[in-house]
Amino acid sequence: NRNGTVRRRVGECATDLYADHGEEMIDLAAASGDPFFLLFSFTAPHRGVGDIFPPRHADRFSGRRAPRVRSFNADNHHHPPFLSRRYPELTTTDLDRIDARWRDELRSLLALDEAVDRIVDRLSARGELDDTLLVFTSDNGLFHGEHRVGFGKYLPYEPALRVPLLIRGPMIPDERRGTEVDAAVVNVDLAPTI
Repeated sequence: NRNGTVRRRVGECATDLYADHGEEMIDLAAASGDPFFLLFSFTAPHRGVGDIFPPRHADRFSGRRAPRVRSFNADNHHHPPFLSRRYPELTTTDLDRIDARWRDELRSLLALDEAVDRIVDRLSARGELDDTLLVFTSDNGLFHGEHRVGFGKYLPYEPALRVPLLIRGPMIPDERRGTEVDAAVVNVDLAPTI
């Protein structure tokens, strides 16, 4: 849906389409000379919203497996009973599905990285980058076999809770640029921080 006009774009990666539209919006906004705000809500790596990754990445990450962290397929009897009943030990079929989804998500995130590069490059080309605050975050993480949870995001465990938060802009003091902060934050902290 673009300004009320619905267009079907079958066979195209949604992330690439968002980047196309983003570059157009930056061109229009920069030409106005006025300050502007743009929000890109990429759907990657979610399934079911356009093609998850572009065909150019179909052969990438072959053979990669989801990380086998300590909690991967681990005995969960010490968790709440509903968890151990709902999530038994993962089978070979489960593991294959998890790994296939992991590869697809990596492919989709590669396209997302490219889209972010395009947006940053367009801001730079239009002379806007030095005056732009960029914030990159996500709404949730995803499970990939941790605690025997093959997929999803609805449980209060680290894989679903941890998300990136990167902030870049001209008002960041020089001594803070390139630093990492271990403080816990949530979405309600974004507006006061900005």
